[in-house]
Amino acid sequence: LPDSNPYQMHRSWSENLLSNVLAKGEGSETLIIWGLTPADTGDHLNPDSWTTLVLDESFDPRSESSQNYLIGFCDRLFETNFASKISSNYVCPMNRFDEWLKEQSKSNAPSDAYLNNCDGALSVPVSYETFDPCMIAWTKVVNETYVLEEKGEVKVMQIRSLSSVVFDSPFSDLRTDWNAYEDWLENERGTAPVGVNGVYSSSIEYWWFDTNGQMLKT
Repeated sequence: LPDSNPYQMHRSWSENLLSNVLAKGEGSETLIIWGLTPADTGDHLNPDSWTTLVLDESFDPRSESSQNYLIGFCDRLFETNFASKISSNYVCPMNRFDEWLKEQSKSNAPSDAYLNNCDGALSVPVSYETFDPCMIAWTKVVNETYVLEEKGEVKVMQIRSLSSVVFDSPFSDLRTDWNAYEDWLENERGTAPVGVNGVYSSSIEYWWFDTNGQMLKT
């Protein structure tokens, strides 16, 4: 719309409001996901029809190489100029799990969850056979909701990150942010061990960006 259009004038005015400036300064959350396939099983002609979760059966974080890769992932992610921690005290699940193992292994009174499930593990990586029961026990102790299990196996792991855009950021800014995440994750997928190389990002802002992009093509 031209700058003289009342709707465009209102948008320009509202963008300068302090409340909007502060809200946009906080950015928005982007999830980094392993264990799910970015699928849409709903009725594409019915917006009220939602998708079901589709597991990525290739996800397997149990190997030593996979665990070492995952524990170093957040340091690499948060060293970039497009992603930051969701809060100053945020610790990614695998790193938080590692901290718990170190604390429990040195404790004079370790928890039953550790004693019964972790086979004396000192830190990440833990043995292949111990990984699932130990990590699942840990998620229950600390109420970690970004690691999901099914039938005794870790099936989904998610990392929370903060991007600089919000849903009504200019289309070009959304595209730049999306491409920054995707280019970086494409490189990660190329170097990650088999079992943890199906990582991708997801965000409401990116859904909105994709919706607008599809509309522009029609």
